[in-house]
Amino acid sequence: MASKNIYLLSDGCYPTEDLYFRGVISSRLKKNKIGSSKYINCKQTHPDYLKSRLSKNDIIIIFRTLPPIWALSMPEIYEQAGKTIYVLDDDLRVAANTPSLPENYRERIGHFAEHYHRLLLDYSDALVVSSKYLAGQYADYSPRLLHPSLLINQEKSSDPNAKKLWVCYHATSSHQADLEFVTPALKKTLANPNVAFESLIGNSTPDDLSAYPNVISRSPKSWRGFQRFQRACIRHIGIAPLLDTPYNLGKSHIKFLDIAAVGAVGIFSNRPPYSDVVVNGENGLLANDDPDEWHHHLNHLISNPKKAAEMAFNARKTAFKIGHPRQSYRFWRQLLSEN
Repeated sequence: MASKNIYLLSDGCYPTEDLYFRGVISSRLKKNKIGSSKYINCKQTHPDYLKSRLSKNDIIIIFRTLPPIWALSMPEIYEQAGKTIYVLDDDLRVAANTPSLPENYRERIGHFAEHYHRLLLDYSDALVVSSKYLAGQYADYSPRLLHPSLLINQEKSSDPNAKKLWVCYHATSSHQADLEFVTPALKKTLANPNVAFESLIGNSTPDDLSAYPNVISRSPKSWRGFQRFQRACIRHIGIAPLLDTPYNLGKSHIKFLDIAAVGAVGIFSNRPPYSDVVVNGENGLLANDDPDEWHHHLNHLISNPKKAAEMAFNARKTAFKIGHPRQSYRFWRQLLSEN
């Protein structure tokens, strides 16, 4: 396969770029002479910059959104390029109508979804999605399913004999309602002085939870800041509640990977995508929408730290299996080589 230019069009969706391409396999594609990635910050660059360089041997990859001027240029870019690929890891139409998301984000996404989303779909040769739900939603476009990659590959093990066991919630404020749902379970658990809880959603952490002395509410982090934090972080238990809402339906199993990356065992909502990867009692625990069940699972792991450590070990093995970058490499190698 002859090497080609792969233009990555960025609108600032850095997690999407890294989890599905840039942070995973860009360098390997170049090393194997499949393609050389060229990153374009579309917020600072005019489409004419790309148009003047494009050839029929080049590939365009778009991540989630584009600035309006770029979206409107897609018909012309599509005709000039050899292949255009659109990567989508969220249901943008639903996100625009989700009150828990920041208002300015909802307005921007809503405007894009209404005026430009269909344009990107129509002027793409391939659509790549991150979950089975999104594959179903966009079935008319024959989407390819690509799961997120595990970016932190180091093996970590928490100490089951530690005097204090850490429970963590490493999500964003867009999932505040999910945390609020399990707060009653956490409050019961935090009556144990040997348990500490860590939240990464700062002031969005429920007040009656953050009031506990053994709770740390860290300020939300940028994507790069979260990656640095995750590399240095080791925890015992992670929680990933995911209520049955339109916004949550399209989510990938990224939190399974995130919890495994910090050496922890996770408790997950008993529904896809987590029920697709968690074998209950082996590499994590699945909980129904019942706070008492969440408390039972938390208490079980805290009371059985060696069993929790064994499950965390199994979770890491699963994470390496389902999130290893080589799977993304094979996926992209195949997709990029197709005519």
